[in-house]
Amino acid sequence: EQLRKTVPTANDGTPVKLTAMAFAIRAVAKALRGHPALNASVDEEKQEYVYKLYVNIGVAVDTPRGLMVPKIRRANRLSLKQIAAESKRLSTACLEGKINPDELTGGTFTVTNLGSLGVESFTPVLNPPEVAILGVGNINLKPVEVEGVFEFIPHLSLSLTINHQVVDG
Repeated sequence: EQLRKTVPTANDGTPVKLTAMAFAIRAVAKALRGHPALNASVDEEKQEYVYKLYVNIGVAVDTPRGLMVPKIRRANRLSLKQIAAESKRLSTACLEGKINPDELTGGTFTVTNLGSLGVESFTPVLNPPEVAILGVGNINLKPVEVEGVFEFIPHLSLSLTINHQVVDG
């Protein structure tokens, strides 16, 4: 929680906000290297599953023109600060209508966040041909017993939707 509230600067000196979404993207990017079935796609034409050697995380952005999903390329090689900065850059480009079409293709996994809208949990819809998507809910304080005393601890709701045929079918 303390780290999330820090505000580092990007290479150009601008402040970079470390959001819960940036932490989720970073965690997913690292975890996918150990779970190749979640970092895959379905090639309908060849009727085969394609396991990716790279991790390109799609980030859902609600715009006046509809939902757009730009990709953070090679996210597993980026630092938390780089992910936060790239996520902000891509979402701003989508909202301003300046996104490069190439930045909307080539995803291997998507992360979507309704937590910023106050949604505690939800079931995200797959973004084909990807085989998994993670939904990030809001952060709520929940009572937890710690050494006989109840404390309110921040909790984050996560929902994973998968293509069962690829992941464990």
